[in-house]
Amino acid sequence: SELTRDPEVISQFYEEYYLPYLNLRHEDGVVEPRQAVERRARQGGILRVIGEDGPIVAGVVYPEDGVLYYLWLGMAERYLDNQPEGALAASYYFCLRYAHEHGFRAANWMGTRSFPTDGVYQFKRKWGPLAEDSFSPDSILFKPSGNNRKAVSFAETFPVLARRNGKLEQIYCTTAETIGEVEINRMISAYACDGVDQITIVHVVENNSHD
Repeated sequence: SELTRDPEVISQFYEEYYLPYLNLRHEDGVVEPRQAVERRARQGGILRVIGEDGPIVAGVVYPEDGVLYYLWLGMAERYLDNQPEGALAASYYFCLRYAHEHGFRAANWMGTRSFPTDGVYQFKRKWGPLAEDSFSPDSILFKPSGNNRKAVSFAETFPVLARRNGKLEQIYCTTAETIGEVEINRMISAYACDGVDQITIVHVVENNSHD
């Protein structure tokens, strides 16, 4: 791996790494302006994972107040259809190693969707991080109406990570007839993360009455 501030590498990152990877992973994703990405890269750098045939993965790192932020990630377009195994994980590993070797107090891998089943959440969770709340203009507030089967089905399929009284809470919904210790332990094992203050399991019992 290497960290570089080479102007040519910074210029190539946006068109040849960031945009192709973003379009592959998130067709409707928010595209950061080129000017903003390149400004942060000049202030921090481009961290690259290099293989036998050249750079595979690259990302923008930016230091602030003792924290190394991993802002944007990309992959060389030639690898997108057949991504080298472990390349993305290697980029996060080298980010951590760089932060450790250069005396940063933390490495911040930015946010994820607020669903513990989300792939990005699960990937980052495996590294033993500390989850922290941070305001986002993309936050969605929703409150299912009572006796709404579609809402219950959604909540059962997608547990949520929510703000409640200034703390982070994971909320799970189940319509199972009973829920015991085994199921509770499975949820904790699959989704728990440092920084989450509380796990709440909502047991939904279908109401067949007409009241």
